[in-house]
Amino acid sequence: MQRRTIHYLAPLAAVLLLVAMALGNLTRTSPQDAEPFHLHVRLAAQEVPRRIGAWESRDVEPPPSAVRLLKPNVLLSRVYQNTVTGREAQFLLVHCKTARDMAGHYPRNCYTSHGWTLDWARPRDWLVGGLKIPGTEYRFSYHYPEGTISKIVANFMVMPDGQILRDIEGVRMAAADYTKHFFGAAQIQLVIGAEVPEEERNAIFHELIGANLPLIEVLRTGLAPPQD
Repeated sequence: MQRRTIHYLAPLAAVLLLVAMALGNLTRTSPQDAEPFHLHVRLAAQEVPRRIGAWESRDVEPPPSAVRLLKPNVLLSRVYQNTVTGREAQFLLVHCKTARDMAGHYPRNCYTSHGWTLDWARPRDWLVGGLKIPGTEYRFSYHYPEGTISKIVANFMVMPDGQILRDIEGVRMAAADYTKHFFGAAQIQLVIGAEVPEEERNAIFHELIGANLPLIEVLRTGLAPPQD
């Protein structure tokens, strides 16, 4: 009797395994599932304002090597100059269709690979328009024979499940999650000269990032449940 029971159970287990695999494939996301969201991001990026208060902007061509590495859905690099103070700030947005493409791209890696020295990095939390933005602030320096230039990079990651992340680790986790990685990841940087006092840098961050809160909200909604 026991051998006969085992004889029947083996095919049943195989059938149940096939059913489980089929159900898993039904819930597994594909690039096609995420394409409407990627289109939404591209359209939202077109609405990034070219003028924000006293700030006027010009586009900066991204390095071809960055385009090849990131395979971006959106790559926006823009320098804003304040027509009153003369200050400049670079706004950089990168959105990748898969989180895996973003996993190697972050300031600690990119700047040092191009000859910059990391002076320090510290966690920051900004509150902009009621939205808490956890991120990291970096100071990099480049040493020339004639002298040294330094810049401050304010950096944060935006995920399609609503999270805003301080660093790359959360992006790497999303890259390993087959239910999320096709919806990608976004990274936003604001780069300001290190000679600008911290209080003024904070004001610039609030003004320029605050003007782009609608874009950030779009970047956060890729995995939002459908509205009734």
